[in-house]
Amino acid sequence: MSHWSQAKPCRLPLTGRPYGIGLRGHALAYVTRSDFAAVEQLDLRTGKFTGTIPVGCMPTCIAFAPPPASRAYVSLQFCDEIAVIDTARYRAVQWIPVAGDPFPLLLSPSGRTLFVTTNEDRLFAISLQTGRVTGSLALPATSHHLALHPAGDRLYVATRAGQSVLEVDLHRFTVLRTFALGGWPQGIVVSHDGMTLFVANERQALDVIRLGSGKRIASIESETGAVALALSPDGRFLYAGHPRAGSVGVIELSSLTRRGVLETGGRPGQIAFDGAGHVIISNEAGWLDALPIGDLRVARTAKLPPALSARSA
Repeated sequence: MSHWSQAKPCRLPLTGRPYGIGLRGHALAYVTRSDFAAVEQLDLRTGKFTGTIPVGCMPTCIAFAPPPASRAYVSLQFCDEIAVIDTARYRAVQWIPVAGDPFPLLLSPSGRTLFVTTNEDRLFAISLQTGRVTGSLALPATSHHLALHPAGDRLYVATRAGQSVLEVDLHRFTVLRTFALGGWPQGIVVSHDGMTLFVANERQALDVIRLGSGKRIASIESETGAVALALSPDGRFLYAGHPRAGSVGVIELSSLTRRGVLETGGRPGQIAFDGAGHVIISNEAGWLDALPIGDLRVARTAKLPPALSARSA
């Protein structure tokens, strides 16, 4: 029986400091392994790791081209490059140079442009047809998180040390508004209806901003210190990762209150959803947690999948 066919939490060990998660359709997930300079393929139908793609440097975040394309883009944090991997052939096929260490990646709705920020305090737009930078925007500080508006015309850039989130017009590549929030803004999410911006803050509460007015309408104190942030596909729950506390807060969107907490332990990283009702949480301490959306349990033990044990023992 598949791990993912069970309506209960499971934990899959994965060494090498797993962090970024990217999904290719509903069947496959790809996880960056920072310490192993590789990306691991996970079959969501069986819950087993089924392939390793070397990238030659420290991979962090990963973004997929729209289906049916099989290419993914991986930021190589200390190589000033973005690796382009062909997941069908299990290999890197191109390296795109950028100025500075790249971290968050985000694809335009058309899949023709890749947006990335680096520690040069800049946002870059890269044409995926030519591999060249077509736009560059100075930021007040380094950004670790990006979010796209559902309309596809605006990009939100959290600047941690800049204590702000920028709203960027993607047509003119200019800043429309700056939300000065204080603290250290980190993970950002736009509601499915495009009306609300949620901002995790490493030094203070999670901010809720009405995009029409640009005003902060609420602060969720229970999520003070959150870094990663993700919204469930059904729009019911926000997941807020607390790496220092080794936990993930689950917020009910209708009431903006914490429904409960997932005591993952370790250092939770990125949060993704498999399209079949499960949330997947990477953990830099060496595993992935997978559980039904809304569930407040996490697995405490797991058997090492044979496909992984043969490769990583």
